Amino acid sequence: MTETTRTDSPPAARPVRQLLAASVGNAVEWYDWYSWSTFLTCGFPGSDRL
Repeated sequence: MTETTRTDSPPAARPVRQLLAASVGNAVEWYDWYSWSTFLTCGFPGSDRL
């Protein structure tokens, strides 16, 4: 019985889909950061801001 090993790497599958997924993830992170920073600066009126 012979065993063959594959040494070549597979081609990038769906680069457009990967780029779209990365862009959506980046947009979610920016929205999350913006919403929390806005909440922390405006959400506690009268409190001591750090």
